[in-house]
Amino acid sequence: MKDQLNALEQVGVSTHSGGPGATDELLAMCHLEDGARVLEVGCGVGIGAIILARERSCQVTAVDRSDAMLEWAKKRAAAAGVSYRIEFQHADLERLPFAGGSFDVVVAESVLSYVEDKEAAIAALVRVVKPGGRVGINETFWIADPPAAQAAAVQALGVTLLGSEQWQALWDKSGLEPRDTRFYSIEIGDEGKNLRRWLGWGGWLAAHGRALGLALRDRAAHRALRGQLTAPRGLADCMGYGLFVGQKK
Repeated sequence: MKDQLNALEQVGVSTHSGGPGATDELLAMCHLEDGARVLEVGCGVGIGAIILARERSCQVTAVDRSDAMLEWAKKRAAAAGVSYRIEFQHADLERLPFAGGSFDVVVAESVLSYVEDKEAAIAALVRVVKPGGRVGINETFWIADPPAAQAAAVQALGVTLLGSEQWQALWDKSGLEPRDTRFYSIEIGDEGKNLRRWLGWGGWLAAHGRALGLALRDRAAHRALRGQLTAPRGLADCMGYGLFVGQKK
């Protein structure tokens, strides 16, 4: 996992299943109001935080456990002219440094797959949202049993995927009510398009150039990056993603 995360940090890329369309749908499910205080956990290069600040007029606290990702995010927010609405902070999901009930909405996309104790991770998100506020999660899951070699390749990236029924069971134990869950299959042909939409053409071309440079400098890091951004043949047929939103009592 270290090689993979280092490669993403060097190239300045973060992504998740479903791309910008999934983020838009997740935020719509959270019923965001203008000026809402939002915590984004695992902000990566900051694109989600910028959407929240620019398109949703939210006051955003965006956290990530990678200082390198936070630097990319700060630069992107400054270029977008929304730095005044976003506070970037180093923090880990398993040790969120916020008092209970601090936020109107808490969002985490493609983060819990990297956490072993997912029930505790959901509880951490629920803890920091205020009563009446919402938690929104976007996560990848298995929709069919993958071939052993492909499952091992995913595991090697430090990712632990569950089945949709396991995710639903965890969500049902969250204590949030009402809850909304939507499951989707992954269309592998759309993932490259989603990445370009997520980064924008300029950002995608710049990241592509950095990836080519990385390939020349560090073959191991380049292989790790390809493992994150490309799927082995047939693997996408076994994967889907879920959008989970619930309201705290």
